Amino acid sequence: MNSLGSLAQLHAEAENVFGQRLLLPVDEQFVHSLHCPSSTAAQCAGNSVFSGLYNGLLQRTRCRDSGASPGIPRLLFSYVAEAVAASRNGEFMGPLCSPLRKSHAAMLRSNEYFLTEKSDGTRAILVSLCVQAFPCWVLRGADGCSRSSLRLDDVAALEDMRQQFCRGATPLSGGRPLQLSPGAFSVEGERTISPDGEVETFTLKPCPAPPSAAACGTNSVTAERKWGARHMAYCFDRSMEQAYLLLEEYAVPSLSAFAVDGEMMIAVTDVGENGTRPIFGCFDVFRYTQAKDAVDRDALLTRWPMSKRYEALRELIIAPMHASENARSPAPFLHFFAKEMFPINKFGECLSRLRRAATGEGTGGVEYYYDGPHGITRSDGFIFTPEKFDLVQGASKEQLKWKWPSLLSVDWSITAIAGRTDEYVVDLFFRKRRFGHRPDSVGRSRLSSAMFLLNPFSLRIPTERSVVAECVFDRQEKCWSIERLRTDKAEPNSVVTVISVLESLVEDVTLEVLIDMLGVADPLLASEVQSLQGDADADAGAEETAAWTSEASVEHRTCQLTLRATQLQTPGEHELHLYWAVRISSEKQHIPCIHCKVSECAGLGFACPVEDKTSRLTENLYIALANAGGSCAWSDFTVDAVFDGDAGRWNIVSLHPTGENRKSTSVGVIEHLQCLLVHGRETARAVMAFADEQQTYGATNAPTMGLLEKTNNHYACKTRELSTGKDRSALRLFNNWVKNILISNAVAYLQMQRGRDAKGDGLAVADLCSGRGGDLFKWRAHKPRYLFMVDSCLEAVAESAARYSVSKGLSVKVAPQEKSNPGAFAYFTVCDVFDETGSLAAKFENFFNAYLKERRFDIVSCQFSLHYGCSTEERMNCFLRAVSAALRPGGVFIGTTVSDVELRRRLAEHGPVFGNSVYTVRFPAEASPGQSFGVQYSVSVESSVSELPEYLVPWERLVALCGPLGLQLVESLGFMAYRELHYNTPKGQELRDVAVGGGKRDSDGHASLPLSSEEMEAASLFRTFFFVKS
Repeated sequence: MNSLGSLAQLHAEAENVFGQRLLLPVDEQFVHSLHCPSSTAAQCAGNSVFSGLYNGLLQRTRCRDSGASPGIPRLLFSYVAEAVAASRNGEFMGPLCSPLRKSHAAMLRSNEYFLTEKSDGTRAILVSLCVQAFPCWVLRGADGCSRSSLRLDDVAALEDMRQQFCRGATPLSGGRPLQLSPGAFSVEGERTISPDGEVETFTLKPCPAPPSAAACGTNSVTAERKWGARHMAYCFDRSMEQAYLLLEEYAVPSLSAFAVDGEMMIAVTDVGENGTRPIFGCFDVFRYTQAKDAVDRDALLTRWPMSKRYEALRELIIAPMHASENARSPAPFLHFFAKEMFPINKFGECLSRLRRAATGEGTGGVEYYYDGPHGITRSDGFIFTPEKFDLVQGASKEQLKWKWPSLLSVDWSITAIAGRTDEYVVDLFFRKRRFGHRPDSVGRSRLSSAMFLLNPFSLRIPTERSVVAECVFDRQEKCWSIERLRTDKAEPNSVVTVISVLESLVEDVTLEVLIDMLGVADPLLASEVQSLQGDADADAGAEETAAWTSEASVEHRTCQLTLRATQLQTPGEHELHLYWAVRISSEKQHIPCIHCKVSECAGLGFACPVEDKTSRLTENLYIALANAGGSCAWSDFTVDAVFDGDAGRWNIVSLHPTGENRKSTSVGVIEHLQCLLVHGRETARAVMAFADEQQTYGATNAPTMGLLEKTNNHYACKTRELSTGKDRSALRLFNNWVKNILISNAVAYLQMQRGRDAKGDGLAVADLCSGRGGDLFKWRAHKPRYLFMVDSCLEAVAESAARYSVSKGLSVKVAPQEKSNPGAFAYFTVCDVFDETGSLAAKFENFFNAYLKERRFDIVSCQFSLHYGCSTEERMNCFLRAVSAALRPGGVFIGTTVSDVELRRRLAEHGPVFGNSVYTVRFPAEASPGQSFGVQYSVSVESSVSELPEYLVPWERLVALCGPLGLQLVESLGFMAYRELHYNTPKGQELRDVAVGGGKRDSDGHASLPLSSEEMEAASLFRTFFFVKS
């Protein structure tokens, strides 16, 4: 044995390979009974609980069905899970690495990272729990040789022998020998008890020709028993199928419990030799519990920096464990140690311990070995861990794993095809966890066509059933090659694993490329790289590049993925993902799965948003998705994408708003990556170059000028700040209530005056200067059929589009059971609505052509924004003409804006600067505003508006402009007057409850909307308006 695939393998093979058992499978009953308080009390009373528990466990293990999985005992799971954020029941708690990509170079260089050599072993978590009252035995020979901390199977055998004495049974001197690790013994005489009653002594005599009698001499051996503490070490691997108890003791006297993360490996004596002993390398610690008399007894290390956790691992756990082992004889067979962790600038020191060896068997014919302080182990690659690395369950985007390219392999499930040499049916494993909502989706996914595989070792592959075969990609032959059959595995690699391995193969991050990514300057590295990488590997890249082609006839040059926005658990947060789907026989429908975040992609002429903060790829795709109906329950918005092996990212090359999502499959992704492996990265380069020439999104990134740019930048910043669902102030709640009343009154007016049109369709609404879409849910309450949302700030429109896309009652992509609430067709666009060149009218025309045809809007709303458009009369007149032309007769134009009457009054009363702790207004010192456009001032209101330039709204002049356009003013009230009019009406009471939710109630039983005197002063700056189109 020179590699280890699982703890189950170690348990099954240890006795044959190493001459002794190392692990004992445990279950819930054993762990609970041994560590619960009642068992400790029984032990202290002198009863030997352990012997019965141990024998019962052996009996249950023998009787258990070989296919049954007892899982991880709750005490072990919870001790670790409580220290790991986002832990989910039944899943492996340790953080999982992400494959290292070329796109990670900037992150690795800009953050403090540590590297650890990754050996070819089994990832496992070890939990040590101390039993305070345990029967501790010591074997003492006449020559002074002694054995303490006996193996648990020896303790159980001695306890069984002692119980025979306690029951008055015949001594073992004439019966079956007592089998212990040192050999076989017979029991001589009776037991003796010390005067204080704490120590029991038995005399054991080695049987003739004992296998290891020399270890304790050939004379009689004294077996002493007394009560003491025993550290029980349990471990489990990523399968989470079974926990195991280590038969040897690994004591840390100062701790009563601890949990560490590490890997079980096999050490060899020399490169290429078979393994000689198992070792357990620890690289992280989750939690430790100190002795009862210690301060800060229980330490959860969830948020500790990596360097501090590593120091705790070495100083508080490994060092005391080694000291305890040195004080006893013999030392444990299984050796624990802290794996070496190097800063990035010491990469050369780590590399100097690696060796490359050619082999006739194994992946790629090459193996790598790490000559560490505790033995030589087979090496897989390196783990890169950041200093700021919280313990969070699941895949980590910050902790990265690099694997030797020649060791990258895939375990396919293959079935030979009769009569077709080297062609096979290929399946992959798939599981989608449902977390208790319904049974997990589990099965196999089949590639769409047979795969050609080399079989250099002439392995027998059956045609009547499938076998799991480990395969490597032969870059010279440009196809996969079967290396060995995995008889130890029942399932092939998962779909996700295969895609990840294929991406790594396409990128081909060699050791030389890795060092360049890290930016490490060490003159010794060049020679180390040459010896490890070898001439063949160094030349491979050049040879492959020459053979790559960009022929137009190449199939699978792109793959199709589905675009979907999803609501995250945190209120107000959402994410845009690309999906593929899997079809398995046990499910009727395709099963969608996340492929990657759009924010980690590039394309459509945009850089990757993660790398370039100015990229607007995500914003544009949010808007495009919303304009295709969103994705509340499902999405048919598909994209064509390629994997850019040069950058290590997916690149979106074209959009299909009404695509066929069933064609977005994992098989398609795999076939595309296989295509790049065969034909080279130049294929992807050609596709991306053509797509960049065709891209049409540049206009949305066009710079804006002057005050509009300042306004957009301000609201873009506020979009990021206010999109996390934080509590709203009383003033914001009040303003929303006013808008809600105004919208409800407009809808009620239309229903009373005009009713619904003959077809019974819902309202058609335009929300101008719609911002982040705060009014979307106000409109949703009235079930409109069409929504037009426009703002000059791209980030705000994208946030609004995202809200629409993930919301029931807005997105038209609803579940079948939601047909009674079909949502609204929406059009989101970026435009300066006050632009005097007619941009708004052109946007309206696009919407009419797509949706309304000859019909026009029922309602146009412009909330808290008219004051940004009053820089010139021409701009406002152009805006009002577009509004009037877009309204149907009887339609209404509603909104809120700053009251010029209040501004002039306060300016005359207080001078050019006035306000309070809630708001501040600054006029130029020489300001003398009248009924004219172009009077500028700046305003700040709480956290929503900060020193933003606005223009006085000359209300009488604006109303005069509306008259010739057929817009007749019905009502305009200040906010305080509007509050007085509607606060206690049935609709006002209902919408108070909607605005506030819980909290204090007024005497009428409805939610209270109290404002302080300063908030009232700020709110009274604003007015409502209600126009009707004649």
